[in-house]
Amino acid sequence: MNYTREYFVNLATELSEIASHSHVVSEMVKVREAPDHERISLATAVYPEELEKAGVDVPSTFRVAPRTFEKPDHAVSNGPQNLGVEPGSEEKRAWSSYGSMDVDAYDRSAWGAESEPLPDAPEDTDVIRNTVYGAVIKIADFVLDSAFNCVIGELYSLPEDDRPQFVLDVLLNSAELSERGVVVPERMSIQRSTFYDGRPTLFCIAQKENLAYPWRKITITFDNLSDVIKRNETARFDNVIPLSLQS
Repeated sequence: MNYTREYFVNLATELSEIASHSHVVSEMVKVREAPDHERISLATAVYPEELEKAGVDVPSTFRVAPRTFEKPDHAVSNGPQNLGVEPGSEEKRAWSSYGSMDVDAYDRSAWGAESEPLPDAPEDTDVIRNTVYGAVIKIADFVLDSAFNCVIGELYSLPEDDRPQFVLDVLLNSAELSERGVVVPERMSIQRSTFYDGRPTLFCIAQKENLAYPWRKITITFDNLSDVIKRNETARFDNVIPLSLQS
């Protein structure tokens, strides 16, 4: 596997620049404050094509997709995740699988009643930019650590069909991680998520931050793609806005 700090620095720079843009922040605050049923429609304002119309310089890697997260302690009961759908679902399409998990299995720690108190207003642009940048670098430090890097190598050495079980048995198992010398930093988590564009995610690493509001969770997601290995990378690190479907 070939990771470089330069790669993560470039990612952190791109993501932090667009996440802290005043127009993007103001539109995402509207999404944050909206009732659940209005969030998806309001979020169209931060789709790349709409941002470009508003004069925002949008990186080619940037995309927007609705997403839900699973509480890691519910993973065992949900079982291995079928790629592209919610954990525990037998559906074939992402949107058809929405709501498949037990209601208590959804991670609401970044949105809704279970999250830490929301600020009255966003911080200034520099604070948001620096916070998002720093969060990506914290995740990079963890990913680049030799112990976790070895686990990732172990995961991607498996056939594609075996990887979801490895995620469940090892990456979401604190005892197995500890045995491999992996220590997950405070305010960081390894968990599963579902993008409702159906991409075949395996797991993500999430860093919670309070000063980046309207962003509360910055993540790097690892996909189950064969061409990932051919490119000698282990994840598709596109810049993604996760729009919560659960409050």
